[in-house]
Amino acid sequence: MSILRYGARGAYTDLSETSLLAFLWYVKQSGGIRRIFETKDGAQDCNVQGGTGQISQLIAKELNQSTTTTTTTTGGGGEKSTMIVYTSCPVEVIDTSSSRVIKLRGLSFSIEASYVIVAIPPLQQLRLQFTPPLEQDRIQSLQRFVLGYLQKTFSYYNTPFWRDHGLTGQSIGDGDSVAQITYESINGDGTRPCIVGFLFSEGMEKFPTRDERQSALAQYYAKIFGHGMDVQKRNLWSIRKNVGQNNLGWVDA
Repeated sequence: MSILRYGARGAYTDLSETSLLAFLWYVKQSGGIRRIFETKDGAQDCNVQGGTGQISQLIAKELNQSTTTTTTTTGGGGEKSTMIVYTSCPVEVIDTSSSRVIKLRGLSFSIEASYVIVAIPPLQQLRLQFTPPLEQDRIQSLQRFVLGYLQKTFSYYNTPFWRDHGLTGQSIGDGDSVAQITYESINGDGTRPCIVGFLFSEGMEKFPTRDERQSALAQYYAKIFGHGMDVQKRNLWSIRKNVGQNNLGWVDA
């Protein structure tokens, strides 16, 4: 049971928040439980230089952080259409009552579209207002798409002190651990080493506030890695409106 429990935590959540079938399916799709944890030829083999977050940042830079309009020529008749890209404009209402267009509305905008791709977690789609309302089967389906309770934390240091002790910065802890899973990382520009720690439901319950978690993490890393109270910066992967509490989800039958 301990192997399954640690395996589930290394994947995305605690066993108390998922089904065995969902976990075994995830392991199968990942190529085995070892591949989830392995640093050589496994899921933890390497990082994208600068972090994958820069993908969105570079796209935003290309759009100049503002509304961008491009004109394209379609068909043989030389007809022109305009594409407008909005950033930092979350949609709040999706109106499909018209047979011709779909209307999208937000806090300060209203636009029309031919089709819509809703690229947020299924459970968070229930925060949107649909006109007409979604069918009951769709609502029930969205309600059963569960996100495990998890918070991802980043603790930055001046030096990778754990390497001085022959350690990798990777750990798997039991129920008494502050962060049940940790990995070594580095900040975006490659100047500061970092410990990435994952807190699951029991860790969140023990340390309910941000300050409590930050203090507990610093002491915990100093204990298991032999040093490191000189944390320079701590970031907590917050629970945002359109994100939820995890990076993965599953259908709860």
